[in-house]
Amino acid sequence: MTSPYPIPVTATQVGTYFVGQYYQVLQQQPHLVHQFYSDSSTLVRVDGNNRDTATGMLQIHALVMSLNFTGIEIKTAYSLESWNGGVLVMVSGTVQVKDFNSRRKFV
Repeated sequence: MTSPYPIPVTATQVGTYFVGQYYQVLQQQPHLVHQFYSDSSTLVRVDGNNRDTATGMLQIHALVMSLNFTGIEIKTAYSLESWNGGVLVMVSGTVQVKDFNSRRKFV
């Protein structure tokens, strides 16, 4: 992976750092997680036959806040190099949602 930094950074290092930061903010300060996105970002949530799509930071903020997560557990996190120096990160785990008795799986 080509990096503008003098010390090479691997996709695994980028992914590990991102997952740690993103999910810490999502659990502790969900009202700030939209700052990981840009106005051209899209967040999609699929739950059975229901699908929610949010585009842009404001809609993503509203969707995240509506989810009412009370706990998140990361089971796996995989990172690999992507096109043009990017990194693709895939995370799986479980979430606890307010007013729902059992944990729900996510990817």
